[in-house]
Amino acid sequence: MCRYKYSDCIAVCGIAILFLVGGSDAADVPLNLSIVPGDIVAEFGAACLDGTPPAYYIRPGTPSNTRWALFLEGGGWCWSIDDCYQRSLGGGGSSRFYGPQFEAGGVLSADPAVNPDFYQFTAVFIKYCDGSSFSGFGSAPVPVPGHNAALHFRGRANLDAVITDLLRNQGMNASKEIILSGGSAGALATYINVDHVATLLPPTARFVGFPDAGFFLDHANVEGQFAYRSQLQGIDPVWNTTAARTTDVDCLAAQSPGEAWKCLMAPYLVAFIKTPLFIMNALYDIWQLPNILGLDCWPPNCNADQAKLYQQYRLDFLAAFEGFTNDTRHGYYLDSCFVHEQNVDYCSTQSLPNCRGWNVYRVNATDGTSLTPQQSFGDWYYGRGAGDLGRVVDASLFPQNPSCPFSGPSHPTVYPEGW
Repeated sequence: MCRYKYSDCIAVCGIAILFLVGGSDAADVPLNLSIVPGDIVAEFGAACLDGTPPAYYIRPGTPSNTRWALFLEGGGWCWSIDDCYQRSLGGGGSSRFYGPQFEAGGVLSADPAVNPDFYQFTAVFIKYCDGSSFSGFGSAPVPVPGHNAALHFRGRANLDAVITDLLRNQGMNASKEIILSGGSAGALATYINVDHVATLLPPTARFVGFPDAGFFLDHANVEGQFAYRSQLQGIDPVWNTTAARTTDVDCLAAQSPGEAWKCLMAPYLVAFIKTPLFIMNALYDIWQLPNILGLDCWPPNCNADQAKLYQQYRLDFLAAFEGFTNDTRHGYYLDSCFVHEQNVDYCSTQSLPNCRGWNVYRVNATDGTSLTPQQSFGDWYYGRGAGDLGRVVDASLFPQNPSCPFSGPSHPTVYPEGW
């Protein structure tokens, strides 16, 4: 969901693409649509918001089918029955609108120039049609007042159905390596579901999580209100996520009465996740700054006080992230770009600039090595080089990192005092 009107968001995304055309993966191979078959749909009670079956796009790996990269699509959330009904009328809530092929690029790219470490993996792009970060588990369809329609909140069932289809019918049962990634709401879905998915996979397969742009802070907005938290608290009874225990069960068990909502937020979930994670996030996340912090200015068209709030949010992000950095199982890449998703090459339905950052943005490791997201994740995954090559935090402040191609709609070369 974008705070700005749709036309403004389209313009922002268009500018990002314009700046990044040099990273285009023209040699890529598309993924093909696969609808989850009826027997598996019935087994799990899987359904998009409108009742249509869940789906995914897949491209077999080469030369074998033993290494897999799964990606959970993002695209915000729906916050009310009416909001979810509107979502059900399009691709965010129905599989009726999916085309036969899709190109995601980034970590799912088949182009070795773009994705040298993972281009031979079987690539799976799991479509998001439940509005609850693949977590909802309603026991019955919810009627929509004023419409001859009902909504199905079956996000966890959809994910289980897709994983089961991949295991039974697509060969993932023979896998030796599996990466579960996701962007934005799909990254939050990765935090929520990664340990659950681990229980469904072959026990001998290496399994890691790779959430990108899903570390949404539990942070007050400029008016002192925790609006994002309140939205999650308000919709959770509709999704039926915490009541059905379809988020991390260890997190739920640790919460005091009335605080189960914390297990819908990455900063509280990470302490309980057992699966190794590589977290990717912008410290100046272009979705979080307007929608969580509540700033309604684009850099550099902000006054000095607003500029200070941008910089403080970076510090608050690092403070919330601090506990995670002490666990040596995990890796991370936190850059100072004004972007959202970075590990795939598509613009989500939010139309934010998350296009082709995979091998464009750069952050310096402590040994001076300049790393793109692709290089840092590859170093962490394969254990290459010094340990900190997969544990990277951008020391520069916005807008000091010259590799960041997006710096606001006007793309200034000189920022006013305060930045």
